[in-house]
Amino acid sequence: MSSLASFTPNSSSLVARLPVELLCYVFLEYRNFASARALDRQKREDVPIWVPGVLHVCRTWRQAALDCTSLWTELNFINPEWTSKFLQLSRDLPLDVYADFSPPPYRMRRPGTSSSTTSANRALAHLQRIRQLAIRANDKIDVHRILMEYAETPALLLETLVLDCTMYSMSTVKDFPSELFAGQTPALRVLRVRNASFQPKMKSNILRGLTQLEMTGAFSWRWFGKTQDMLDMLEASPQLEYLKLEYSIPSNKQSPNQAPTTPLDPSYTIDMPSLRKLDIHDYYDGVCRLVGHLTLPPSHSMHLTLTFETNIDPAGRARVASLASRIHMDPEYAVQSLWVDVRSSRISFVGSHSPEPNDRGCAESVLKLTMDCPSRTWNVDELFTSAVQAMPIDGTRTLDVRLRQPMEQYVWQTLYRSVPFVTNAQISGTETTHEFLQALGANPALEHGPGGPISNALDPSSHNLVHLERLSLTGIAVDEEWCELLVEAILARRRLGGSKLRRLHIETAADKRIRCATEFEQLEDAVSLVTSSFANGPRMDMEHSEPLSTDMWDW
Repeated sequence: MSSLASFTPNSSSLVARLPVELLCYVFLEYRNFASARALDRQKREDVPIWVPGVLHVCRTWRQAALDCTSLWTELNFINPEWTSKFLQLSRDLPLDVYADFSPPPYRMRRPGTSSSTTSANRALAHLQRIRQLAIRANDKIDVHRILMEYAETPALLLETLVLDCTMYSMSTVKDFPSELFAGQTPALRVLRVRNASFQPKMKSNILRGLTQLEMTGAFSWRWFGKTQDMLDMLEASPQLEYLKLEYSIPSNKQSPNQAPTTPLDPSYTIDMPSLRKLDIHDYYDGVCRLVGHLTLPPSHSMHLTLTFETNIDPAGRARVASLASRIHMDPEYAVQSLWVDVRSSRISFVGSHSPEPNDRGCAESVLKLTMDCPSRTWNVDELFTSAVQAMPIDGTRTLDVRLRQPMEQYVWQTLYRSVPFVTNAQISGTETTHEFLQALGANPALEHGPGGPISNALDPSSHNLVHLERLSLTGIAVDEEWCELLVEAILARRRLGGSKLRRLHIETAADKRIRCATEFEQLEDAVSLVTSSFANGPRMDMEHSEPLSTDMWDW
């Protein structure tokens, strides 16, 4: 009798004494780790790279691995024999299948190499067990053909569907099926489309229950003026929580074969009640055309990245600035974070339901503003001003502004008008606070912007930010002009009357702290001053007019 037949585990071995459950856990962790590190290469392997590590160590490990059914549920290799073995060992558990129908690179074609198409077809034969399915092919027509082959097979367990084309092609799919997988995909929640033709009928079963939709490079949309069709598709997914569109918004241009377009009413909008995150990266015209038809819910985040076919000229910057006014928001929406990045023409903001109003009638909320641009040669003031004016931020109580470059005084004035009830403010940036200080001490009745006087509908006070109690200026490059502006701003607020500013924190270079303290002596006991250095040095308290509190604003 062979040694295999007479084998018995060595009870004195430490490995033999490990519980089978623990071994299975270790194997699963090893599989996930190995798959994550070699994901791209593994898709082209005859067998996953982790298999020898669990089958070829010892007989105890081998038997434990073969009995661990959940270990064999990922099929993302090109060996048909191993595919059949995985299907057998996984028994009836749900499967995660990467069906690769694209031929391997020439350098990896070897005599006797198994076909990835054969392996993919064997896995798809068990469609009723598949939980996550990724279909990869070279051309969008191939993806469409594969979907048609399984159009009548139910996919009751399918939760995630990925359609991936490795190459861009100009081919189009004329007849997209009205239903996929026999119309039975009750568990489908995630759909990702990359460079693949995706033009489903609006009542398709794959749209009804989606919570996440990602379309990247779906260029077939761009050849048809069918924005209405895309809006209908989004409206057919009322549970959609995450939407990502990257160069997938339909173009107004006619298709090469002059396909008919669907007319679109400019005032038509759709509600997306469940949306929590919207991420769009496309040409400016497409972004404006789509966003103008979406009504956003009270709680969501938005990231818009705009691409221009030519360099941004003044007219282009004005168009970017007007984008904010096209965004339709729920009245209960409260912006919590706003990001403006000029280098990529990106506008991002995050919001949520407005908190309950306090005794002053405004909501308790924190607004974080970040603006990033390479140099002051960019005219970003229009973009920032338009975004601020369009956002419902009037209930903000805490203001956190982080800028790399200065903004004009009228931009600060516009911001002050939009957040009249701010009590705490933090301004960060080495060169960003001169205009801030000038606007802080200015008389609102005398303020002017590029278009003339700036209206003050929200707060007709004698000075800006009348409720401001605490101010923190961090990362400041202090010079003589800056100190004079600081003192003059505070004294001007006192002259105008009603100033509530009581606490001031300045973070600057260590050798500039004494200058701040010296200039600040003019203010007597008007406010308390706390200074600190960039290097997290010890803080220096100057002239406390009242005890420092212990909350988040206790500098």
